[in-house]
Amino acid sequence: MAKALFHKSQRVFIKPVGTWAIVEKVIPHWVKDVEEPLRVTYDVGLGREFSATELVSEEVMHGRSKSRMEDDPTAEIAGRKAMMFPATPSRAHSRSS
Repeated sequence: MAKALFHKSQRVFIKPVGTWAIVEKVIPHWVKDVEEPLRVTYDVGLGREFSATELVSEEVMHGRSKSRMEDDPTAEIAGRKAMMFPATPSRAHSRSS
C-alpha cells in the first residue's frame, strides 16, 4: 500500500533529470477492494510520471526541518547569508611588505 508523500504544487527535485519542478498532479493507482492505492506516481510536467523514490522535497534537499524553522525562524536567513557572503581571507594580510 502507498500513501502520497508529496502534494500538488509542491516544489520537488527530480533525481533522474537533475532539475526542480512543481508537482502538477498526484496520481494514485487503485486496486479493487483495497482501501489505499497500490502505488502513487507524480506528474511534474516533464513527459512521464515519477515515483516518490525519484523525487526529493525542497525541505529535505536544503536540510531544513519544519521543527527547526519553528524553533528558530532566523535559521533560514542566516543560512542564506552564509551562502551569499562566504568567508574569504582578507587580502590585506596576504600582501608581502
